[in-house]
Amino acid sequence: MESLEQHIRDAVAAGHRAVTADDALALATRVVAVQEELSHTTLSTSNRALLTEEFDTVVDLARKVLSRNVLIGYTSAVDDSRRAQAAHLQRALAEIARRDVLLLREIGVTDPFVELPLR
Repeated sequence: MESLEQHIRDAVAAGHRAVTADDALALATRVVAVQEELSHTTLSTSNRALLTEEFDTVVDLARKVLSRNVLIGYTSAVDDSRRAQAAHLQRALAEIARRDVLLLREIGVTDPFVELPLR
């Protein structure tokens, strides 16, 4: 669990430093990889809830960074290939966010501010 917590903290730090399209794409790719590790790790219900809530913050940050740096194109040198890669990663992140919300509801986290993200 400590390794996953560190991956999540590292991803948050990377998200706050992301200023280029490459940074955004690397962050989103990293978040998808951490999700794979998280989904294949056996955790107690309370630890899973804690990590899932923390990870939801990272997913949201990655989606915002992708939108800002690649999809909207606030940074230079964003070509069609990068936009296509970003769109694919954005869909993957949206699916992760939806699964996280459903998982949290399933294990009893009933935060009224947790909503299913739009596609």
